Amino acid sequence: MFIDPNNKKSILQTFLDTIFYQPLVTGEQIELIILNRSNKEVKQLFFDSASQVVETVSEEVIKENDCLFGVATRSGGAGKKNNAFRIFALWADIDDDSEEYMQVLKKLPIKPSIEVYSSQIPI
Repeated sequence: MFIDPNNKKSILQTFLDTIFYQPLVTGEQIELIILNRSNKEVKQLFFDSASQVVETVSEEVIKENDCLFGVATRSGGAGKKNNAFRIFALWADIDDDSEEYMQVLKKLPIKPSIEVYSSQIPI
């Protein structure tokens, strides 16, 4: 599959479709948090599908904000732990990009479906 690296909406759609690979059930939502880099304003939004997230998040939003999402879907219109509904993925947040940790990841018996390098340091 080819993803145009210059088309952020295409990247976002592919990423969300990979994480949320099954249709959401009634009342189940994807949580999106938008953090404004300049004024630190935080918006918490909930969507009924990955496509709705992509339709809402414009290139301008991506350029001016950090966008985070909850890996667990939510119910009840809130992002608290007790609102977690279903988990489609096993994830790990590894903030150490040293060679030692990269070697550990390479030796895992199950390879990751997605690796996201969100730090400013290229690996």
